[in-house]
Amino acid sequence: MIPADNILLLLVMAALSSLLARLLRNLVPLPLIQILLGVVAASLGVRIGLEPDLFMLVFLPPLLFADAFRMPLREFHELRGTIFFLAFGLVVLSTVFCGYAIHWLIPTLDLACCFALAAALSPTDTVAVTSLIAGRHVPERMIHILSGEALFNDASGLVCFRFATAAAMTGVFSYRQAFGGFLLVALGGMGVGALIAYGAARINRVLLRRGFDDPPLQITLMVLLPFSTYIVAERLGGSGILASVAACMVIKMMGVIEEANTATRLQATTVWTMLSYVFNALIFLLLGLQLPSLLDRGMELAHARHVTLIQLVTLVAAVYAIMSLLRLAGLWLSILRRWLVSRWMHKSFAWPGVLSSVLLTFAGVRGAVTLAAVLSLPVAGAGMDGFPDRELIVTIAAGVIVMSLIGAGLIMPACIRFIPPEGTDRHALEERMARQTLLRAALERLQQEKHAHDAGRGRGAQPDTGPDEVPDTAQGAVQDAARDAAQGAAQGATQGTAQAAVQQMGQGGQRGGDGTSEDEAIRQDVIDRLGQSYENRLNQIDEARQITPMNRHLALRRERIELALRLVLLRAQRQALHSLFSERKINDQTEWELEQELDFEEQLLRARVQRLPQDI
Repeated sequence: MIPADNILLLLVMAALSSLLARLLRNLVPLPLIQILLGVVAASLGVRIGLEPDLFMLVFLPPLLFADAFRMPLREFHELRGTIFFLAFGLVVLSTVFCGYAIHWLIPTLDLACCFALAAALSPTDTVAVTSLIAGRHVPERMIHILSGEALFNDASGLVCFRFATAAAMTGVFSYRQAFGGFLLVALGGMGVGALIAYGAARINRVLLRRGFDDPPLQITLMVLLPFSTYIVAERLGGSGILASVAACMVIKMMGVIEEANTATRLQATTVWTMLSYVFNALIFLLLGLQLPSLLDRGMELAHARHVTLIQLVTLVAAVYAIMSLLRLAGLWLSILRRWLVSRWMHKSFAWPGVLSSVLLTFAGVRGAVTLAAVLSLPVAGAGMDGFPDRELIVTIAAGVIVMSLIGAGLIMPACIRFIPPEGTDRHALEERMARQTLLRAALERLQQEKHAHDAGRGRGAQPDTGPDEVPDTAQGAVQDAARDAAQGAAQGATQGTAQAAVQQMGQGGQRGGDGTSEDEAIRQDVIDRLGQSYENRLNQIDEARQITPMNRHLALRRERIELALRLVLLRAQRQALHSLFSERKINDQTEWELEQELDFEEQLLRARVQRLPQDI
């Protein structure tokens, strides 16, 4: 167990790493800064070990759960063939072929030990990759492939590692038995996770119906879900990692998040963002803290085996090169599979560029999962045999981790710079269409409210405070809300132009004279409109001081009616948004982004309602 003072030190280092990244203007990727901070701290005498079992339980379930939530289900379904091949097929192929290659490089290393090392090197670190490409224009298809692959290859690599380790310790290995066990562990883990998530979703609906909808309770139950699925699946002999991923997928498909109230969704977003940030930082800090001791072990190992440090580094580089070539070959096997399917179904097929293949190859960064796996190998002790050549395996794995991080940090930004952008931004088009649909739904609901109000007046409905005051106020509120919604619709219809203008402002420094003058004109227009808006709000506050008590009373009633109508319009927009998703016109990523905007707007409206006097 890590002492409390060490935990506080890690949290301080996590905050310091973000500060350094901002000071360096994000020129150095955040994971590299965190690893370097860990190395510096270890060099200064800080000793914090990495306990593999604790690492697997504490860090992986919530992080993979959060990553699975961010993975769009529609894109996952469309890319499922490529994702599953990379996450399962490529991992198995890499374990087998790289195992034989390592045995050819190091004949004295037992073949089962070579398979164990290759299996530990198979999982990729999506957190490091995401940080390396953050803020850069990368095709969405590549991001979805990398994210989907990382959801499953940790589990598949660790399952292969488990069987290879058992074979090395017992001396018994069967391909048929290993393959059957692999399927049993993987499918069993996903089945356990899906069942637990389904049961949790049904229980959550019962709690919501009975009024247990307070955000702390809901968020606590959601945070506990990945840990509980992991523990139960591991106890039953399945993959806890796959159980956590499957649980999140089921939660998304059952719409648990959409059923929660607005405050729960807003607070849950903040909580999960904070958890992801802290856990990701701790992973790279712990990785950096282990590197100095691993380097010392490597030098001692080289001395004991009578080889130079250069020879050891060359061996590590050869293993990394083999893993990279196998990943490149696997990527092209996946591409050929897609090409054959397209030919069979008579569909068009676009061959990816060379730079895209290079980018996906170097995106296979190894990280803390690899290190935790090799550190979990048993150490020789009193009455217990250690894993054969454990120190050599740990040294090679640590060297490959460092080389993959350096290679990705150097190669990936260069590839991204020259990869052409996608012809059409599917997500942007969907978002624009959805915004227009939501605004039309609001306008239609306003018309219904107006017709209902007119019908009530036509039937001779009389107000309580005079023949004309309240109806005129209500009608004015409806008209004002309609005018605001109409203005929003106009803004939504021209959103593409505004978005293009913003992009032009970001690229103005690269174009020259005409672009700069256009940017200045756009900026001046925005400043003028914002200035007018703030002046109008200031005038309204000044005028409010001078109105009579009767007029103030009417103004408050007018505001209450307007807020009520705006909440009604938000409800209509939510219904339209959910209809778009159920009809598969938008994916869950677009739905979630627009849902968050509606949540923020509703929160502001309800805050204004609470500030109104209750006797109006």
